[in-house]
Amino acid sequence: IKSLILFNDKIFTALTELTTKCFSDFQSRVNTFCEIMRQQGVKQWSFQCELMSLLATGNCSEQMQQHFFGNIFDYGFAKKLVTTFDETRVKSKELIVMFGR
Repeated sequence: IKSLILFNDKIFTALTELTTKCFSDFQSRVNTFCEIMRQQGVKQWSFQCELMSLLATGNCSEQMQQHFFGNIFDYGFAKKLVTTFDETRVKSKELIVMFGR
């Protein structure tokens, strides 16, 4: 039981650090993207439209690719984060099942 608790604590710590880094990075990218769009005279709501399009279709405009993601490797990084969250979620469920027994 002690090892399960320690493992769960390790998962929680890793998730907290990852989430904090993600939100910080995301906020920075949003600010940069919106500032560039403002300088180019693009309407303020364009970021929301871009983000909805990205979430709905998996595609985004070239402006968002250049000014938000920065480079193609960020797509890989985003996929890695999603995979990490999924793996952690699965491990957490396994722990709950094991702990419940």
